[in-house]
Amino acid sequence: MMLGADSRSSQKKKKKIA
Repeated sequence: MMLGADSRSSQKKKKKIA
């Protein structure tokens, strides 16, 4: 569900969450 879209968004979103 959030794997394909999070693939590139995780780069900037993960820095906020993680």
